[in-house]
Amino acid sequence: RALQIDEVGERLRQLANDVHVKKVQAELRSLIEGKEDSKIDLLAAALWIAALDNEELDVADYCREIDDLASDLKKSFAADADDAAKLAALKKFFFEELGFHGGRLNYYARSNNHLNEVIDDREGMPITLSVLYIELGRRVGLNLVGVGLPGQFVARYEPKEGDSQIIDVFEGGITLTRQEAEERVFKNSGRPARDEGDAGVQLGLADARVGGAVRDEVGQGEARGGRAR
Repeated sequence: RALQIDEVGERLRQLANDVHVKKVQAELRSLIEGKEDSKIDLLAAALWIAALDNEELDVADYCREIDDLASDLKKSFAADADDAAKLAALKKFFFEELGFHGGRLNYYARSNNHLNEVIDDREGMPITLSVLYIELGRRVGLNLVGVGLPGQFVARYEPKEGDSQIIDVFEGGITLTRQEAEERVFKNSGRPARDEGDAGVQLGLADARVGGAVRDEVGQGEARGGRAR
């Protein structure tokens, strides 16, 4: 009889988990349907992926927290602040005032991958920190995108005029020259970097990498019939 009770309990837990996974898939689908990868809300998408492992995660609450931080950042801008001044303010706010930094001691810890825990702990991996930096910057009018270098995910600021800037968020927001970025690519891959559209390793936009991960998660969930991994 005890065994039967355990079996029923396990089936109920699995059913509850399946319902949760399907809910997450539906939320992710609503974020990506009919949108280009560069238009996907990376913050919400990353939080919903984290929610797969945490049923109590309140995605809307974390999104509001980042919106509130963006509002605080805007208040620090001078009335005549240009985009260069806003970018400098973002760097100071993110690293000095909020204390975000790269997680080195336990680099592959799950907490460094879950965006909600990165927000709570102020510590993360290159991709999670970059997503936060990009989304916070976008909320104050800065054109930031993701860039996938072999072995590292960074951000790129693309001004209305002038040259773009590659920003290593994991390393405290240092700016890389194109030559330095190309050297990293060669060091990590053994191949020279190419511009977008060329064959080989690219220094191209990588919002698609995050957006693609969201699409993969939805597709994998449907393939396994809504069952959790």
